[in-house]
Amino acid sequence: MPIYEFKCKNCQAVFEMFMKQSDEMDDLKCPICGFKDVEKIFSGFSVGVGRSSASSCQAGCKSPNKGGFS
Repeated sequence: MPIYEFKCKNCQAVFEMFMKQSDEMDDLKCPICGFKDVEKIFSGFSVGVGRSSASSCQAGCKSPNKGGFS
């Protein structure tokens, strides 16, 4: 079952839910404030395990050669 990311239009909280594509969003509500007006947002994903590379490393990553990993 895929994980979808949502954003609450009331408190702006971003949260994830396991849902089938066929599931209705009518009963979906924000886990923070309980507001029912949420929108599905686009989220990227990552596949793979191992060393990070310059293309997949986000801000704050440290190079394994500079003592960033143990």
